[in-house]
Amino acid sequence: MAVWTSPDGVTWAEALDTAGALSQPGSQLIVGATEGGPGLVAVGSDGGVDGVKAAVWTSP
Repeated sequence: MAVWTSPDGVTWAEALDTAGALSQPGSQLIVGATEGGPGLVAVGSDGGVDGVKAAVWTSP
């Protein structure tokens, strides 16, 4: 799993998420993201041990 961030859309760096929501068992997939208030809202799926479920992640 990899998440990349960019301050300007040109320069990118891999974000290390070793203890966050994107490091849970199974596979997590972000399929879209947009501005949402003061941060970002991302949507996708979380394929944990009990099946695939819709998922929403937010950032401050």
